[in-house]
Amino acid sequence: KLFDDAIHKRIQGDPSSYIRHLLLQVGGSEDFVEDANHALKTFRASEIWRELATASRVYSEVPFAVAQDKDITRGVMDLVYQLKDGWHIVDYKTDAVVTDEEVANLVNRVSGQISAYARYWENFTGETVVVKRLWLTECERAVIV
Repeated sequence: KLFDDAIHKRIQGDPSSYIRHLLLQVGGSEDFVEDANHALKTFRASEIWRELATASRVYSEVPFAVAQDKDITRGVMDLVYQLKDGWHIVDYKTDAVVTDEEVANLVNRVSGQISAYARYWENFTGETVVVKRLWLTECERAVIV
């Protein structure tokens, strides 16, 4: 929600009071205001954020439902945006990963999820997803999947 609101310019000035409000809404502790503020600041300093400024289309918190046989797969894509080279999909992860080994394990664990998002998006749009990334808030970096 915090990144979504920032992407769509719904946060003005110092985000601390807004972050506090969001945390209280979900029963979170005010102790995390500083951490969330830092996470937002590092995301706004990222390559992804710079790319968003030049994107022709930006969608965040995109709900979807896909029928497969008798099952329906539902989910929410965190961030999808289009640059000249094609569509980019980003999934935010707040897992406490820091080391390269922890990052690799997380990527292995969730690569199927973001690959499925890419397939679904390509089916929805008829256009190509060229980049699939995770934004890792704990280690403040993007990882290509």
